[in-house]
Amino acid sequence: MTRIHPDPNCHRPSHLARQRGGIVLLVVLGMLSLFTVLVVSFVVFSSQMSESSLASNTRRQNEVLPKPPIEAAVKALLVGTNDPNSAAYGHSLLEDFYGIDGFELFVGHRRPAFSTTKQVPRNTADLTQNVAGARLLLPLAAGLPQTTLFKFPTNFVWWHDNGSDSEVSNPTFAATNQAERLLTPAYDDAMTGRIISFEEGPLANVPFRIVRSFGRDNGTNDEGASIANQWEYGLAGNFVIDLDELGDELIEINGISRRLYQVAATAPNLLTYDVGPDNAPGAAGIDDNGNSVTDDEGEVGWPGTDDVGFRFVLNGAVFNGRGVNPSGQSGLTVNFQNPSDTQTGESRILLQ
Repeated sequence: MTRIHPDPNCHRPSHLARQRGGIVLLVVLGMLSLFTVLVVSFVVFSSQMSESSLASNTRRQNEVLPKPPIEAAVKALLVGTNDPNSAAYGHSLLEDFYGIDGFELFVGHRRPAFSTTKQVPRNTADLTQNVAGARLLLPLAAGLPQTTLFKFPTNFVWWHDNGSDSEVSNPTFAATNQAERLLTPAYDDAMTGRIISFEEGPLANVPFRIVRSFGRDNGTNDEGASIANQWEYGLAGNFVIDLDELGDELIEINGISRRLYQVAATAPNLLTYDVGPDNAPGAAGIDDNGNSVTDDEGEVGWPGTDDVGFRFVLNGAVFNGRGVNPSGQSGLTVNFQNPSDTQTGESRILLQ
């Protein structure tokens, strides 16, 4: 009988199968590791990109882009610039047209605890009328205005006094130096043609051209210590504007719409005065004008009460910018070189 010897390679396939299984496991683990690395890399990259994008967007929002040269040049030419190094500084068209010697003023008022002894304009024939305040120059006729011209006092009037209220400060007069300042209008029409804009009140933010300006010495020969002519003194230091420039015959006062000329004729000080800290016309609880009605609209702005005149801005002299007049002077200035001038607050006029 022939003996059949077992083949020594008969178990090799099983061994190879085990080897192939280990390789597959290594490949799977390698792929999982690769995917893990990819996922971690993606998360880190996306996070960095998100932070970078946020920082870039924030920087882009905060950056100040340079203005196009032509736009900046045209704007500087039209409205001027605050940059003293610019060639357009002080030479813009608007500065040239409206002037550069403007300043802030008050509507004239006399408040409690005043120190001045200057006379307040009065209508001796009818003391219920406040001729010192604002008024339409002609009364209504059949409910219709005969004129749109409206006068109001400025703090140029001799009798203007802020009293003891520290909250009311004197307006700042534009000045070139200690020796020269703008002239308070001692002469009629010294301010005629300039533009004013009220900063508060029903007439706020509307430009009005001054139709007439009256010198402060009208009706007095001694700087307001006495009155020579009560009607002229009532106009002294006053500006006249045209209410028609408001562009509307309805006006809002304390949230209520009212007819402009009806108010201007019957309670004109509503357009130019605030009722003051006591929140009442004139002095609260007092019949200031003596018409037997307490705290009525006719008492608004009454001299000696806490009512305050509205602030307004007076533009410079027309065609008096540095482009036309390099010195920037209006031609009428105050000279404080004379000692007597500094004592009285008045001075000689210098023609430039």
